[in-house]
Amino acid sequence: NVFQRFVGRITPEDLEGDALSRLCTKLKDGVQAHTGITEGTLYRDQGWYFYELGRLLERADQTTRMLDIKYTALLPRDGEAKRVAELTQWNAVLRAAAGYHAFKRHARASFSAEDVVQFLLRDPSSPRSALLCVRRAESHLDDLRRIYGLSRAGEAIEVAEFLRELLLEKPVSHILAIGLHDYLDIVQIHIQKLAAAIGRAFFRDWRPEAPVAEVLPLMSQSQTQGPAGAAA
Repeated sequence: NVFQRFVGRITPEDLEGDALSRLCTKLKDGVQAHTGITEGTLYRDQGWYFYELGRLLERADQTTRMLDIKYTALLPRDGEAKRVAELTQWNAVLRAAAGYHAFKRHARASFSAEDVVQFLLRDPSSPRSALLCVRRAESHLDDLRRIYGLSRAGEAIEVAEFLRELLLEKPVSHILAIGLHDYLDIVQIHIQKLAAAIGRAFFRDWRPEAPVAEVLPLMSQSQTQGPAGAAA
């Protein structure tokens, strides 16, 4: 409630200059505090499983969106740009995904853009990797069916299985060669489909915000705006 009231009092002046940086820090601290309190106190029943499902899908979606925008903006064009991008800007991408230190534990000293994409999409232990989020969502759905007898989880589990296979089926080098943007669009389509399958199965009054066919053109447009779009 305190955090909600704080957000409700944000003014246009808070979004300008140095005030924006301070505001973002406060928002991040507030979100992390809420997450910690929830993890420490929320009873592990069906409600917790659905809370986790929502958080996992949001994480997977945001990781793929950030990677799409940043990869387009930072893709190096020559030797010097390659060096600067890999040593400085890709580090910023990893920090934004809260994965910098974990990545450094396993990456080569001279890492590449391909290594970063591999980590953000497929690392089996990073909390914000798309693969880990999908695997945990699949496991939670199976628990809801097995422990609580929610038999209608079947469709959502099938979508999660397909999404997991989609994330693993091709080498990252092949994905980059054919086009990361188009591949991530497909991944995001199936994240939307998974959310829709969960909504249909468990929430009687659930309605999609917009059909997937309407969402996709907006997704593609917003993710190809370049550095200005990435900054937002």
